[in-house]
Amino acid sequence: MPRPISGELRLEVLTAFDDNQIKRLYDASIQRSQAGRHDNLLKRLRFYVLHQLAVHAIRKFPNLNIAECGCWWGHSTQILAGIANAQPGFNGQLHVFDSFEGLSEFKQQDHSELKSTPELKEAARRNFRSDMEHVAAHLSNFPFVKIHQGWIPSRFDDVKDDRFSLATIDVDLYEPTRDSLRFFYPRLQSGGCMYFDDYGYNTYPGAKLAVQEFLQNETPAFFLELPTGAAILIK
Repeated sequence: MPRPISGELRLEVLTAFDDNQIKRLYDASIQRSQAGRHDNLLKRLRFYVLHQLAVHAIRKFPNLNIAECGCWWGHSTQILAGIANAQPGFNGQLHVFDSFEGLSEFKQQDHSELKSTPELKEAARRNFRSDMEHVAAHLSNFPFVKIHQGWIPSRFDDVKDDRFSLATIDVDLYEPTRDSLRFFYPRLQSGGCMYFDDYGYNTYPGAKLAVQEFLQNETPAFFLELPTGAAILIK
């Protein structure tokens, strides 16, 4: 897991967010979805990349859909919806998939010394519980957002005939990351983008393993691992 940025370097990095559209949307979204909680510099840097990736994908393919696998309290969903709503000509839908019951079961591929006991794993699972009605209420101004409640991949068939410009995967564990990739990569438009929020975090090694295994049989046009813990690809 990347070390937190501190000191003068941290102050210099933060200035990149001052007085610009990305920072304003980030701040408004975290207040609306999470009352400002769960904010940190690494998250801001990851979402700085996500914002630009989403703008690129939506502008390039305004008639295609967006998929979000894992939304928690809807911070990233608010950002994606805000970007889509601001793009002239956007005619797709934002499909959100989450159980709202926390993480699924840890498998062997998810073993980490930082989550080494059943008690720690259960605490992590509980930590990622959220409330679907709360998330939906704060997205009610965006009629193109469709929430599919259920464990991944149980609701994926809802969109089996759709095409996507962007798919974000933030489900932490091996099996849901693997299943999300298997489903959405074939339905991703050539030139479309995927974003993996937890690719580089040692606390959840299964997420990276699932991506690495999948890419043994697929060759995207571009793949980049970021020092903030995320990764992106362009098909």
